[in-house]
Amino acid sequence: MEVFGKIFRELRLIDNKSQKDMAKMLNMSQAAISNWEAGRQIPEVPMLIAIAKHFQASTDYFLGLED
Repeated sequence: MEVFGKIFRELRLIDNKSQKDMAKMLNMSQAAISNWEAGRQIPEVPMLIAIAKHFQASTDYFLGLED
């Protein structure tokens, strides 16, 4: 779970978005974003797909299965 959070945070910062910005864009709570980045939770598959599309990356990349 930590892999997703690390990658998500890195891309969020590159995108110059705050946790609050991402939460609003994804229709999630800021607490959910914080939990993802801390490695306490990962998003469910439909949300993972939406995140991957937003950042133009594969879901495998977010799961640490490819570079």
